[in-house]
Amino acid sequence: MRLRPDAANENRPSAASAHQQHRRRDRGSYALEFAVAFPVMLLAILVLATVTIDATAHAAVGRAARQAARAASLATTPAEAQAVADATVADNLHTGLCRTPQVDTTVSTADGLAMVTVAVRCQATMPFGTHQLRATGDAVLDRYRAGTTLTTP
Repeated sequence: MRLRPDAANENRPSAASAHQQHRRRDRGSYALEFAVAFPVMLLAILVLATVTIDATAHAAVGRAARQAARAASLATTPAEAQAVADATVADNLHTGLCRTPQVDTTVSTADGLAMVTVAVRCQATMPFGTHQLRATGDAVLDRYRAGTTLTTP
């Protein structure tokens, strides 16, 4: 008995039905891939945002310390230098992440060179907690500047 040519293909699924079976097997795979990939992508975005906020806060504290040291170097007394440094840091960090910065100003002389050092510390509130930020700024007192009377205590 000889089989008809189309009789042999009756048991074989057609291309359209094979495609439908393939689609049925893949039906939930896209949702599963999304369910796995979405939290990973969200975590990556949050980490990137935290690192960016931290770097911006570090830069702001460093800039405030440098500008405070420069402003304090123009003062005529150590008390005035401390007051000027405090005001400069407060002006620079009033809108940032740092609340209640602590400023330490020291005036020192070594080998006839007078120098003002301003150290700034503050707590920054980050998305995943708080972070202690520190920076220092130094400025040399110009001995030829008129009216320089800033001396060490």
